[in-house]
Amino acid sequence: MKTCTKCKQELSASMFYKEKARKDGLRSDCKSCVRARLQKSYADDRNKYRARVTKWEKRNPEKKKLSVKSSRKKGRDNLNDAYIKSLLVSGTSLIYSDLTPELVEAKRVQLLLARKSRKLKCL
Repeated sequence: MKTCTKCKQELSASMFYKEKARKDGLRSDCKSCVRARLQKSYADDRNKYRARVTKWEKRNPEKKKLSVKSSRKKGRDNLNDAYIKSLLVSGTSLIYSDLTPELVEAKRVQLLLARKSRKLKCL
């Protein structure tokens, strides 16, 4: 057990990120406090982070292209919610707020069945 220096809660070691330089090998603040600090930092200066990303994208157009391609492929392969929602919204009058979890799950099942039937036809 270890006490977080920020929230003062006593937590298990798994609730702290690793840090080799520390005597016990763990950060002094817990994962929740680190996450909260980073979210606040991002919210306070969103433009700074966006500018950094935009600058990287301009310097690395090929890497950006590969990254986007890889993300899309991962979404298609895993049928994650973001991919399914984009399929449901594209070419329709639906908006993201209209999509219920049940509708997303029904679309996922439909896609899985279509994939399995294509696979069987190939055999």
